[in-house]
Amino acid sequence: MKALFSISSGLYAGWAIGANDTSGILGPAIGSKMLTFRPVAIICAFFMMAGAMFGGTGVTQVASSPALTAGDAFVVALSAALGVTLMTLLRCPVSTVQALTGAVIGWSIASETALNAGNLTTLSLVWVVSPFLSAFLAVCLYKLVAALIKALHVNIFKLDRMIRTGLFLACAFASYQLGANNIPATVGIFLPASPFVDLTLFGNISVSAEHQLLFLGGTAAAFGVFTWGRRMAEATGNGDFRFSSSPLMAMIAVLTQGLVFYLFTSQASGAFFTGHGLPALPMVPLSGYQCLVGAMMGLSFLNKGVTFSWRSAGFLTASWIATPALAFFGSYAALTVL
Repeated sequence: MKALFSISSGLYAGWAIGANDTSGILGPAIGSKMLTFRPVAIICAFFMMAGAMFGGTGVTQVASSPALTAGDAFVVALSAALGVTLMTLLRCPVSTVQALTGAVIGWSIASETALNAGNLTTLSLVWVVSPFLSAFLAVCLYKLVAALIKALHVNIFKLDRMIRTGLFLACAFASYQLGANNIPATVGIFLPASPFVDLTLFGNISVSAEHQLLFLGGTAAAFGVFTWGRRMAEATGNGDFRFSSSPLMAMIAVLTQGLVFYLFTSQASGAFFTGHGLPALPMVPLSGYQCLVGAMMGLSFLNKGVTFSWRSAGFLTASWIATPALAFFGSYAALTVL
């Protein structure tokens, strides 16, 4: 029980991912009117937990900082989670990992601990580039899928079933990648001072302290999906963008998120690039909603039944700036007082 309390703020941050960050996946799915909330939420929760457990170890190592004590990590995660909770109450889709970054910067100033400037620069550049990369990939995916549909000559009823199935699979894929990318960042800060030890179950099954943290973080995120996930999904699917006129666009947007997460999370993608003489992409946590906005921006240029609101995009940008700022001041104030 004491161990759970020491990482409770990290679990709170994991809950925030399920409650808010999943809106980029759940929103298009239910906004398209092709899927209802309950089945897609079950798929999202299950695959997000699986992604955290089996695909997130690389990002966990990136997120961990040896200089963070257990108390520091508790305050950092709590400050980030409170900021995201406030934005969730306001129905603003934001990024928990960006809030965590703001909180870590607040901790570094309060504790007079220098952060790796190179890592911060890389993180910032990836966050700026990811929406544009998403826009490019979304356009390419649409062209590819549209050509495939045209070549198959399917009737409208079969096409409807294909898109519905494709959207379901895209949600599963994107949820797995979200879990692998975001959840390790929330629990990674607890890794240097983890209260858990490696375990051996049934005599031959080894469960590391890292995987125990990832399992708990994934469980908390799944709980977030079933508590406040609908709130944010409906705000996204029926608010910022309109997907009902083009379910195919919803499928492309969700699939694009998964691909971008994969590129910056999977060790296999890094091996592919280096194997072809190219530099590997950095393994960093991303904002899924930023990828969604980028994808919708790209698809809107095709004028294929997608409504993209630049006014909403401006509002979202302001909330993306405000969230890490709130976490920064919360973390700095708490650690200065304490």
